[in-house]
Order: sequence, then C-alpha cells, then structure tokens
Amino acid sequence: MQYDTLSIEWRKVQFYGKSGGYIITHKWKDVDNIKRKGTYAEIKVCEELAKIGHHVLRLPENVLPYIDEIMIYGKPYREFLKFKKEDLKPRGYPDIFFNNKTWDIKTSDYNNEESVRKLICDGRKADNVIFYITRKADISIVESACYREEHKRKKDGSWKELPDVYYLFGSEFRCLWKKKKIR
Repeated sequence: MQYDTLSIEWRKVQFYGKSGGYIITHKWKDVDNIKRKGTYAEIKVCEELAKIGHHVLRLPENVLPYIDEIMIYGKPYREFLKFKKEDLKPRGYPDIFFNNKTWDIKTSDYNNEESVRKLICDGRKADNVIFYITRKADISIVESACYREEHKRKKDGSWKELPDVYYLFGSEFRCLWKKKKIR
C-alpha cells in the first residue's frame, strides 16, 4: 500500500527513514492533547510502530455522517468499522490502522485484571487491541486478564467477538492472546 493512494484528507506527520515506517493522520483526528493519557499512549504507540517499519494511519473518530466519504486505500471507512447486529451506528471507532487491520490502543495502571478485562471488551470495536505498557510487571496482568475473559466467554461462544490482544513495552511489540479454535 502506498501513501499516494490516500486522499488529501490525510497528512503524513512523521517518517522514519531508517525503517521506512511512517505515521499518517486524518484531518479530523482529535487534536494531539498529550496531557490525556489515552492520546499520549496512542502517539507513543504510533511512533514505536513506525520506528520498527510499520505504516500507521491515525483514524478519525465520531464521524458517523461521513463514514462512507472517508476513504482508506480506496475503501470507505464503513468497511473497517464493526457494527452491532441490526444497528446503524458503529460499535465505536478504532484508533489506528496498519497491517490491513484496525487497532484500539489502551492504557491503564493495570492494578487489577478486572479493569483490563473491561478494556479488552471495549476494544471489540477493532480487530486488535494494543496495550501500551510502561511497567514490565503489567504484562502478566494483561495476559492473565485475556485468559480469564476467554474462559468466561467459552460457554456462550462470545470469545469469537474479542479482539486479538498485543502489548507494546518500549520497542517490544508482541501478541499476548490470539483467537484460536477453542474446544
């Protein structure tokens, strides 16, 4: 995919020549208020992903009237959003797009698994969730929360709705939990 295939609604904001990665932001993306924990985490995740060679698009949010007009590599934004059954509104708006998937970025102080499980469920609006982690000990809390949420949802099959879960710790980008066939 080439940057040139995007419309003028998108602007390249950072390029990392060594890796070839870059960050592109939609003109309707919320202002980069790095005082907000979530926005700061989103910016840091985008930077780290671009540094390791990914082409990252920061997606617009709360643009329901325009989801058929906003184009991502020739497809309407609507095609990348997840909708509840028989609902005209999307489940929510993912934060970024790369590797042909939507991603929701989460951050928290991961003091307990319950709060992480809620964040995983909120991430169902995207294909994947990335937890921005600043303390190594938090990785095990996120991983445990993934498996507890999966176990809870095995009975009704709703585990299939969960996003795959990744974490970013420094420049370490890893998958913690991936949907697989559960017996």
